[in-house]
Amino acid sequence: MRLGFIMRTDAVTIKPQKILLIRTDKIGDVVLITPAIAALKKAMPAARISVLVKPYTAPLLKTHPDIDEVIEAGNFSRTLRDVRSRGFDAAIALFVDFRSAAIPFLARIPIRIGPASKIWSALFNRIVFQNRSQCLKHEALYNAELIYKLTGNIKIPMPMPRLYSDPKAAESVNRWLREELKISEKDFLIGIHPGSGGSARNWPGSHFARLAGRIQSEFRSVKIILTGNEAERGVLAAIRENSGAKPFILDKNIPLGEFMALISSCGMFITNSTGPLHIAAALGVPTVSFFPPIKACTPKRWGPLGAGQLTFVPEVSECKKCTGPECAHYDCMAMIDPDMVFEKIKPMLLRKLSFTARAV
Repeated sequence: MRLGFIMRTDAVTIKPQKILLIRTDKIGDVVLITPAIAALKKAMPAARISVLVKPYTAPLLKTHPDIDEVIEAGNFSRTLRDVRSRGFDAAIALFVDFRSAAIPFLARIPIRIGPASKIWSALFNRIVFQNRSQCLKHEALYNAELIYKLTGNIKIPMPMPRLYSDPKAAESVNRWLREELKISEKDFLIGIHPGSGGSARNWPGSHFARLAGRIQSEFRSVKIILTGNEAERGVLAAIRENSGAKPFILDKNIPLGEFMALISSCGMFITNSTGPLHIAAALGVPTVSFFPPIKACTPKRWGPLGAGQLTFVPEVSECKKCTGPECAHYDCMAMIDPDMVFEKIKPMLLRKLSFTARAV
């Protein structure tokens, strides 16, 4: 997907020096604000950019070169105190809930920009009408529209989402891969993350197992690691057992910075519509992903961005929400055939492995 744009001319003419961006929801949502951040920094290089996020997503942005400060949201009064003390002259809420609208208002930030989507939007003094629920464009572009209100009529090519691994985390992960799993930097590693944290319907675990088995049987030099949290141990164990490939398993909670470094070590990342998908794409890792036909989950809005991203959606009509067994197409995600997926990604693997062999 090409994300070129021209900044609109109905923006605020003032050039703030201290700008606060707010996105206190999930991992994928935070990753998809990075194009807007990069565009903002390029338009206003002298401005100091701070980003308010939840503590668990903060590691995503702490090594980003376009961000001067990451503020971790705490309880309401503490967060308000932290924001007020910094003397921001502009704030952009990249989504709307009570906190994201109320904190800039109560902190008396002069310019307060946000989407006109909820009653709390009345607390902004610059609003953007977007109708995100219509899913007419990508989330990264919706975020960019909010930046337009601040940056003026500046022509800037929209960059892709971009994350940066922490060197210390990368060193720790590489040592673990090397010493415990016997995976070297020369090995081609594929990560498979079969969960989604409930954000969308998942591709069946049996299909992940079948795909892992096909990959391992035809590309014996490839190494596969299954990733998930402690609650997903049963799913990961079943995939490993049924694949016949005996992939490695990471089934414990690790710091997000280390998980980013692990994904960065992969030559390909296979998953559902979930935060780690956007982490992989933003780290430049080719991805294979599976999306349900639910309108709110469409890859048109939530798909991975960048080169080498392959997405699959069941060939059924779009629905507003999943009704489960009541639907005539239930379970439509099982209609995405793992053998078909393998044939689609096989040329990519051949190219990648040939390049890796030449590099070695």
